[in-house]
Parts: sequence; C-alpha cells; structure tokens
Amino acid sequence: MGLTDQELRGLAAFNDPGRANCASCHSLTPGEAGYPLFTNFAYDNLGLPANPENPYYTMPKKWNPDGAKWVDPGLGGYLKSAGYDEAISAAQLGKFKIPSLRNVDLRPSADFVKTYGHNGFFKSLDEIILFYAWRGLVMNGGLGLGGMGMDCEMMGGGGMGGMDPAMMCNPNLFPPPEVNQNLTPMNHFNMMDQENILLFLKTLSDGYVAE
Repeated sequence: MGLTDQELRGLAAFNDPGRANCASCHSLTPGEAGYPLFTNFAYDNLGLPANPENPYYTMPKKWNPDGAKWVDPGLGGYLKSAGYDEAISAAQLGKFKIPSLRNVDLRPSADFVKTYGHNGFFKSLDEIILFYAWRGLVMNGGLGLGGMGMDCEMMGGGGMGGMDPAMMCNPNLFPPPEVNQNLTPMNHFNMMDQENILLFLKTLSDGYVAE
C-alpha cells in the first residue's frame, strides 16, 4: 500500500529546501541496506528550551553543583572535558546528534506519552513540529516563510495555511534556547505542511497501518 495524498504532500514539504527542509538533516539517502536512514549523523543545536522536569536539576551538589542553573552544553561540553581546544569545543556548544526518524511515532498505545528532543521537553510530535516551524519564523527575525521571505508584519491577520499569525509570531510561544550559541538555521512552514508532515512521519513506524 502506497502513501496517501496527504502523506505524499508531507513528504514533499519534508524534502523541500524552501519549506520544512527536514531532509537536509534527516537524510533520505539509502544506507547499506538500501533504505533511508533519516539521519546524516551530524550534530545540531535546534534551540530547544531547557526541560524544567529534568531530575538532574534537583540532584545533590556532589553531582550537580550548579543546581537549577545547570546548562547542558551538548557535544561542546564533551569535547571540552576531553581536552579539546577551547575554540573547537565552543563551536559545538549546544549541539546534539541528529536522530533517525524511523519509528519516531511508534508507541505501545495511542495514549502513551512519548518525549522528543534531546532532553524530552516536547511531549508530542505535533508540538515539536510546531516548534520547528515557529523557530524558523520568529527566531530568525521572522524570515523564511515558506521560502518567500515574508515576515510577521507582512502576514497580517489572515494567516496562511490555517496558521494563526498571533500565535506563530509570538516570541514567547516557547521558552528561549537552553544554549543560544551555534543555532542551526531553520525554515518556517505553514500549518498545512505541519499537518501533512505529521501524517508522513507516522508512516515511518515498523508495522504501520493507516488509521
């Protein structure tokens, strides 16, 4: 059974460099077994917020002397602890390995809460997809709307693709990045693309059966 029209539209937005451009990191290049791995094995800083539910914040000072002020430095922190040059480690601060999207929505039941992002801040695929689209619009100065160079002021009150401009252009829709250095450039993509990408990603589950 092939993909539905909506799933195919999601795949198109996933691949399009002027829209979501997910494939630039979650590569569709076949691996040794002949199927896409949905990762390029690189490291990026997507600007994810800190997760306030991280139990490490409340661990004893012996293990976490910084308490609630602790910041996860990602790859840069590892390189620094391994003795790499300061300039090298600083260029990797906040970066985490890009995971495969295979089985990204695979859960034991529909009501099972699956977390996303390196620290589990996001609790659904819908939420992290919204974050990607929002970050591409707001955190890059409001540019990159579907590759058309539009910004929040030009969007007006009508929105595009069912999008609520007041929500998408709200700089406080999500908390600030845990690490604000080395942020990866991202594109904005409208709500129709978000919905279609979600449907496409659900097809990547082993044993997937259309609902």
